[in-house]
Amino acid sequence: MRDADIMGTTSEAPFGRVAIIGLGLMGGSLGLALRAGQSAGQSAFPLASTVVGYDAAPGVAERAQQRGALDFIAASAAEAVHAADLVVIATPTQAAEPTLRAIAAHLAPDVVVTDLCSVKAPLVALAGQALEHPQRFVGGHPMAGLERVGIEAATADLYRGARWALTPTPQTAPDALQQVRALVTALDAEPLELDAEAHDAAVAGVSHLPMLLAVALTETLAESDDWPTMALLAAGGYRDTTRVAAGDPVMWRDIALANRAALLTRLDAFIATLARLRASIARGDAVEIEAALRAAQAARLAWQATQQSRQAP
Repeated sequence: MRDADIMGTTSEAPFGRVAIIGLGLMGGSLGLALRAGQSAGQSAFPLASTVVGYDAAPGVAERAQQRGALDFIAASAAEAVHAADLVVIATPTQAAEPTLRAIAAHLAPDVVVTDLCSVKAPLVALAGQALEHPQRFVGGHPMAGLERVGIEAATADLYRGARWALTPTPQTAPDALQQVRALVTALDAEPLELDAEAHDAAVAGVSHLPMLLAVALTETLAESDDWPTMALLAAGGYRDTTRVAAGDPVMWRDIALANRAALLTRLDAFIATLARLRASIARGDAVEIEAALRAAQAARLAWQATQQSRQAP
Protein backbone atom coordinates (compact mmCIF):
# COMPACT_ATOMS: atom_id res chain seq x y z
CA MET A 1 0.00 0.00 0.00
CA ARG A 2 1.21 3.50 -0.76
CA ASP A 3 1.50 6.20 1.91
CA ALA A 4 -1.01 8.19 -0.12
CA ASP A 5 -3.53 5.42 0.47
CA ILE A 6 -3.18 5.89 4.22
CA MET A 7 -3.20 9.67 4.15
CA GLY A 8 -6.27 9.76 1.95
CA THR A 9 -8.61 8.06 4.42
CA THR A 10 -11.23 9.78 6.55
CA SER A 11 -11.41 9.58 10.35
CA GLU A 12 -15.19 10.08 10.56
CA ALA A 13 -16.09 6.37 10.56
CA PRO A 14 -16.30 4.94 14.08
CA PHE A 15 -13.72 2.19 13.60
CA GLY A 16 -11.11 4.01 11.56
CA ARG A 17 -8.72 1.81 9.62
CA VAL A 18 -9.58 -1.89 9.95
CA ALA A 19 -7.27 -4.69 8.84
CA ILE A 20 -8.85 -8.09 8.12
CA ILE A 21 -6.51 -11.06 7.81
CA GLY A 22 -8.32 -13.96 6.19
CA LEU A 23 -10.98 -13.20 3.59
CA GLY A 24 -13.17 -16.25 3.43
CA LEU A 25 -16.81 -16.36 4.50
CA MET A 26 -16.21 -14.78 7.91
CA GLY A 27 -13.62 -12.15 7.04
CA GLY A 28 -15.24 -11.33 3.72
CA SER A 29 -18.63 -10.88 5.38
CA LEU A 30 -17.06 -8.57 7.94
CA GLY A 31 -15.51 -6.47 5.20
CA LEU A 32 -18.81 -6.22 3.35
CA ALA A 33 -20.60 -5.21 6.54
CA LEU A 34 -18.02 -2.57 7.45
CA ARG A 35 -18.14 -0.99 4.01
CA ALA A 36 -21.93 -1.22 3.69
CA GLY A 37 -22.21 0.55 7.03
CA GLN A 38 -25.32 1.71 8.82
CA SER A 39 -28.24 3.80 7.64
CA ALA A 40 -28.81 7.28 8.98
CA GLY A 41 -32.05 8.65 7.61
CA GLN A 42 -31.91 8.22 3.85
CA SER A 43 -28.13 7.80 3.65
CA ALA A 44 -25.64 5.17 4.77
CA PHE A 45 -22.24 5.73 6.31
CA PRO A 46 -19.41 3.17 6.50
CA LEU A 47 -18.38 1.70 9.81
CA ALA A 48 -14.69 1.86 8.86
CA SER A 49 -12.87 4.66 7.10
CA THR A 50 -10.70 2.10 5.33
CA VAL A 51 -10.79 -1.69 5.13
CA VAL A 52 -7.48 -3.34 4.29
CA GLY A 53 -7.33 -7.08 3.69
CA TYR A 54 -4.86 -9.89 3.28
CA ASP A 55 -5.35 -13.57 2.47
CA ALA A 56 -2.57 -16.10 1.99
CA ALA A 57 -4.46 -17.94 -0.76
CA PRO A 58 -3.76 -16.58 -4.27
CA GLY A 59 -6.53 -14.48 -5.77
CA VAL A 60 -8.78 -14.39 -2.71
CA ALA A 61 -8.02 -10.78 -1.76
CA GLU A 62 -8.60 -9.67 -5.34
CA ARG A 63 -11.99 -11.39 -5.40
CA ALA A 64 -12.84 -9.85 -2.03
CA GLN A 65 -12.05 -6.39 -3.39
CA GLN A 66 -14.14 -7.06 -6.51
CA ARG A 67 -17.06 -8.03 -4.27
CA GLY A 68 -16.71 -4.77 -2.35
CA ALA A 69 -15.30 -6.14 0.91
CA LEU A 70 -12.02 -4.17 0.76
CA ASP A 71 -10.65 -0.76 -0.05
CA PHE A 72 -7.05 -1.93 -0.34
CA ILE A 73 -5.16 -5.23 -0.61
CA ALA A 74 -2.03 -5.81 1.50
CA ALA A 75 0.86 -7.95 0.29
CA SER A 76 1.31 -9.59 3.70
CA ALA A 77 -0.29 -9.83 7.11
CA ALA A 78 2.40 -7.54 8.51
CA GLU A 79 1.64 -4.92 5.87
CA ALA A 80 -2.08 -5.19 6.51
CA VAL A 81 -1.76 -4.16 10.15
CA HIS A 82 0.38 -1.10 9.40
CA ALA A 83 -1.39 2.03 10.71
CA ALA A 84 -4.51 -0.01 11.60
CA ASP A 85 -6.81 1.02 14.42
CA LEU A 86 -8.42 -2.42 14.62
CA VAL A 87 -7.04 -5.78 13.46
CA VAL A 88 -9.33 -8.77 12.94
CA ILE A 89 -7.85 -12.25 12.49
CA ALA A 90 -10.39 -14.15 10.39
CA THR A 91 -8.21 -17.06 9.28
CA PRO A 92 -9.05 -20.74 9.76
CA THR A 93 -8.49 -21.90 13.33
CA GLN A 94 -5.15 -23.61 12.73
CA ALA A 95 -3.77 -20.56 10.90
CA ALA A 96 -4.69 -18.07 13.63
CA GLU A 97 -1.73 -18.74 15.91
CA PRO A 98 0.98 -18.37 13.23
CA THR A 99 -0.85 -15.27 11.99
CA LEU A 100 -0.76 -13.71 15.46
CA ARG A 101 2.95 -14.44 15.70
CA ALA A 102 3.56 -12.94 12.25
CA ILE A 103 1.91 -9.62 13.06
CA ALA A 104 3.05 -9.30 16.69
CA ALA A 105 6.12 -7.17 15.94
CA HIS A 106 4.20 -4.88 13.57
CA LEU A 107 1.35 -3.76 15.83
CA ALA A 108 1.13 -0.21 17.12
CA PRO A 109 0.90 0.04 20.95
CA ASP A 110 -2.71 1.23 20.92
CA VAL A 111 -4.14 -1.00 18.17
CA VAL A 112 -6.93 -3.37 19.19
CA VAL A 113 -6.68 -6.97 17.99
CA THR A 114 -9.54 -9.46 17.89
CA ASP A 115 -10.38 -12.66 16.02
CA LEU A 116 -13.30 -14.69 14.70
CA CYS A 117 -12.05 -18.21 15.48
CA SER A 118 -14.16 -21.02 16.88
CA VAL A 119 -11.72 -22.09 19.61
CA LYS A 120 -10.59 -19.40 22.03
CA ALA A 121 -8.36 -20.65 24.87
CA PRO A 122 -5.22 -21.45 22.81
CA LEU A 123 -5.28 -18.11 20.99
CA VAL A 124 -5.98 -16.09 24.13
CA ALA A 125 -3.05 -17.82 25.84
CA LEU A 126 -0.76 -17.14 22.87
CA ALA A 127 -1.75 -13.47 22.78
CA GLY A 128 -0.64 -13.19 26.40
CA GLN A 129 2.78 -14.56 25.47
CA ALA A 130 3.46 -13.27 21.96
CA LEU A 131 2.11 -9.71 21.99
CA GLU A 132 4.02 -6.80 23.46
CA HIS A 133 0.69 -5.32 24.54
CA PRO A 134 -1.52 -8.36 25.24
CA GLN A 135 -4.05 -6.17 27.03
CA ARG A 136 -5.10 -4.90 23.57
CA PHE A 137 -6.24 -8.40 22.44
CA VAL A 138 -9.90 -9.40 22.80
CA GLY A 139 -10.82 -12.92 21.73
CA GLY A 140 -14.02 -13.12 19.69
CA HIS A 141 -16.26 -15.74 18.09
CA PRO A 142 -19.47 -14.86 16.22
CA MET A 143 -21.95 -17.73 16.30
CA ALA A 144 -22.78 -17.40 12.63
CA GLY A 145 -21.89 -19.29 9.50
CA LEU A 146 -23.05 -21.11 6.41
CA GLU A 147 -22.34 -24.49 4.84
CA ARG A 148 -20.88 -22.64 1.86
CA VAL A 149 -17.40 -21.26 2.33
CA GLY A 150 -15.09 -18.72 0.72
CA ILE A 151 -15.41 -15.11 -0.30
CA GLU A 152 -18.09 -16.00 -2.84
CA ALA A 153 -20.40 -17.00 0.03
CA ALA A 154 -19.77 -13.82 2.05
CA THR A 155 -22.74 -11.59 2.83
CA ALA A 156 -23.02 -8.23 4.58
CA ASP A 157 -25.76 -9.48 6.92
CA LEU A 158 -24.09 -12.71 8.07
CA TYR A 159 -23.68 -11.45 11.64
CA ARG A 160 -27.05 -9.77 12.03
CA GLY A 161 -28.86 -11.17 15.07
CA ALA A 162 -26.00 -13.51 16.01
CA ARG A 163 -24.56 -13.94 19.48
CA TRP A 164 -20.90 -12.95 19.45
CA ALA A 165 -18.75 -14.44 22.20
CA LEU A 166 -16.03 -12.19 23.64
CA THR A 167 -13.37 -13.70 25.90
CA PRO A 168 -11.52 -10.91 27.71
CA THR A 169 -9.06 -11.70 30.50
CA PRO A 170 -8.49 -9.77 33.75
CA GLN A 171 -5.64 -8.00 31.94
CA THR A 172 -7.75 -6.82 28.99
CA ALA A 173 -7.82 -3.04 28.64
CA PRO A 174 -11.36 -1.72 29.21
CA ASP A 175 -11.21 0.56 26.16
CA ALA A 176 -10.10 -2.34 23.93
CA LEU A 177 -13.02 -4.46 25.12
CA GLN A 178 -15.38 -1.55 24.64
CA GLN A 179 -14.21 -1.03 21.06
CA VAL A 180 -14.81 -4.66 20.15
CA ARG A 181 -18.19 -4.61 21.92
CA ALA A 182 -19.07 -1.50 19.90
CA LEU A 183 -18.09 -3.27 16.68
CA VAL A 184 -20.30 -6.24 17.50
CA THR A 185 -23.23 -3.99 18.32
CA ALA A 186 -22.72 -1.95 15.16
CA LEU A 187 -23.00 -5.17 13.15
CA ASP A 188 -26.41 -5.83 14.79
CA ALA A 189 -24.99 -8.77 16.73
CA GLU A 190 -25.23 -9.44 20.47
CA PRO A 191 -21.99 -9.51 22.51
CA LEU A 192 -21.67 -12.16 25.21
CA GLU A 193 -18.65 -12.07 27.54
CA LEU A 194 -17.32 -15.30 29.04
CA ASP A 195 -14.13 -17.07 29.99
CA ALA A 196 -12.19 -18.62 27.09
CA GLU A 197 -12.22 -22.13 28.57
CA ALA A 198 -15.94 -21.87 29.34
CA HIS A 199 -16.53 -20.78 25.74
CA ASP A 200 -14.61 -23.75 24.35
CA ALA A 201 -16.50 -26.20 26.57
CA ALA A 202 -19.85 -24.70 25.54
CA VAL A 203 -19.23 -24.67 21.78
CA ALA A 204 -17.87 -28.21 22.00
CA GLY A 205 -21.43 -29.15 22.97
CA VAL A 206 -23.65 -26.94 20.83
CA SER A 207 -21.48 -26.55 17.73
CA HIS A 208 -18.62 -29.04 17.44
CA LEU A 209 -20.45 -32.13 18.74
CA PRO A 210 -23.43 -31.61 16.38
CA MET A 211 -20.96 -31.47 13.49
CA LEU A 212 -19.51 -34.85 14.42
CA LEU A 213 -22.98 -36.33 14.93
CA ALA A 214 -24.03 -35.11 11.49
CA VAL A 215 -20.89 -36.60 9.95
CA ALA A 216 -21.39 -39.93 11.72
CA LEU A 217 -25.04 -40.17 10.70
CA THR A 218 -24.34 -39.20 7.11
CA GLU A 219 -21.46 -41.65 6.81
CA THR A 220 -23.33 -44.51 8.49
CA LEU A 221 -26.31 -44.23 6.18
CA ALA A 222 -24.33 -43.53 3.02
CA GLU A 223 -22.32 -46.73 3.57
CA SER A 224 -25.48 -48.85 4.03
CA ASP A 225 -26.47 -51.21 1.23
CA ASP A 226 -29.97 -49.77 1.13
CA TRP A 227 -28.88 -46.10 1.04
CA PRO A 228 -30.34 -45.63 -2.50
CA THR A 229 -33.78 -46.45 -1.09
CA MET A 230 -33.23 -44.36 2.04
CA ALA A 231 -32.12 -41.43 -0.11
CA LEU A 232 -35.48 -41.47 -1.89
CA LEU A 233 -37.29 -41.34 1.44
CA ALA A 234 -35.03 -38.86 3.25
CA ALA A 235 -36.89 -35.65 4.09
CA GLY A 236 -36.87 -32.99 6.80
CA GLY A 237 -35.46 -35.08 9.64
CA TYR A 238 -32.46 -36.24 7.64
CA ARG A 239 -31.96 -32.81 6.06
CA ASP A 240 -32.01 -30.89 9.33
CA THR A 241 -29.92 -33.38 11.29
CA THR A 242 -27.16 -33.67 8.69
CA ARG A 243 -27.06 -30.05 7.49
CA VAL A 244 -23.67 -29.17 8.99
CA ALA A 245 -22.05 -32.25 7.43
CA ALA A 246 -22.04 -30.25 4.18
CA GLY A 247 -19.54 -27.78 5.69
CA ASP A 248 -15.85 -27.38 4.91
CA PRO A 249 -14.02 -30.59 5.95
CA VAL A 250 -10.66 -28.87 6.49
CA MET A 251 -12.17 -26.17 8.67
CA TRP A 252 -14.04 -28.69 10.82
CA ARG A 253 -10.99 -30.98 11.07
CA ASP A 254 -8.97 -28.08 12.46
CA ILE A 255 -11.71 -27.13 14.93
CA ALA A 256 -12.02 -30.72 16.19
CA LEU A 257 -8.28 -30.93 16.80
CA ALA A 258 -7.99 -27.46 18.36
CA ASN A 259 -10.81 -28.19 20.83
CA ARG A 260 -9.95 -31.84 21.32
CA ALA A 261 -10.22 -32.16 25.11
CA ALA A 262 -13.57 -30.40 25.44
CA LEU A 263 -14.97 -32.23 22.40
CA LEU A 264 -13.94 -35.65 23.76
CA THR A 265 -15.77 -34.89 27.01
CA ARG A 266 -18.96 -34.05 25.09
CA LEU A 267 -18.54 -37.11 22.84
CA ASP A 268 -18.20 -39.43 25.84
CA ALA A 269 -21.35 -38.01 27.40
CA PHE A 270 -23.28 -38.40 24.15
CA ILE A 271 -22.07 -41.97 23.64
CA ALA A 272 -23.23 -42.84 27.16
CA THR A 273 -26.67 -41.34 26.48
CA LEU A 274 -26.93 -43.19 23.18
CA ALA A 275 -25.95 -46.44 24.91
CA ARG A 276 -28.73 -45.94 27.49
CA LEU A 277 -31.25 -45.36 24.72
CA ARG A 278 -30.05 -48.48 22.91
CA ALA A 279 -30.38 -50.53 26.08
CA SER A 280 -33.93 -49.25 26.62
CA ILE A 281 -34.92 -50.19 23.09
CA ALA A 282 -33.25 -53.61 23.38
CA ARG A 283 -35.26 -54.31 26.57
CA GLY A 284 -38.45 -53.02 25.01
CA ASP A 285 -38.77 -50.60 27.95
CA ALA A 286 -41.56 -48.32 26.75
CA VAL A 287 -41.61 -46.28 29.97
CA GLU A 288 -37.91 -45.44 29.84
CA ILE A 289 -38.00 -44.66 26.13
CA GLU A 290 -40.95 -42.30 26.55
CA ALA A 291 -39.31 -40.63 29.55
CA ALA A 292 -36.19 -39.91 27.50
CA LEU A 293 -38.28 -38.55 24.62
CA ARG A 294 -40.30 -36.31 26.94
CA ALA A 295 -37.18 -34.96 28.66
CA ALA A 296 -35.61 -34.16 25.30
CA GLN A 297 -38.82 -32.56 24.05
CA ALA A 298 -39.05 -30.33 27.14
CA ALA A 299 -35.40 -29.24 26.83
CA ARG A 300 -35.76 -28.49 23.13
CA LEU A 301 -38.99 -26.52 23.58
CA ALA A 302 -37.48 -24.51 26.45
CA TRP A 303 -34.49 -23.56 24.29
CA GLN A 304 -36.79 -22.74 21.37
CA ALA A 305 -38.81 -20.40 23.59
CA THR A 306 -35.67 -18.49 24.59
CA GLN A 307 -34.75 -18.10 20.94
CA GLN A 308 -38.19 -16.78 20.08
CA SER A 309 -38.10 -14.29 22.95
CA ARG A 310 -34.77 -12.94 21.68
CA GLN A 311 -36.22 -12.40 18.21
CA ALA A 312 -39.45 -10.77 19.42
CA PRO A 313 -39.71 -7.03 18.60
